Amino acid sequence: MNNKLKEKIRGFLGIDFKGRLFINILDKIETQEILNDEKQRYCPPHKIPHVIKGQVCDEPCHIHTSKWRDYHHILFCKILKCPNYDDMKEARKKYGESKH
Repeated sequence: MNNKLKEKIRGFLGIDFKGRLFINILDKIETQEILNDEKQRYCPPHKIPHVIKGQVCDEPCHIHTSKWRDYHHILFCKILKCPNYDDMKEARKKYGESKH
């Protein structure tokens, strides 16, 4: 497989330097950036959809600009009982308002 194809696949899968899937996807915006504050927010420890073994503990709180990703992301946040859920909802609202 040539290098250009490998890079395209890595970009689509959002693979980070630790080999985790869907971490570096292009439609992800951190809530800190949208809310324009200095508060450090992280997703609760989780596996799905990133890893099989271990857990992801260092993923910043974020929203997705694509609706299909954002819908499943909201569901995951509810299931995980994310402590940043309300901030994420506020960021989604603010981001949506900025697009109109």
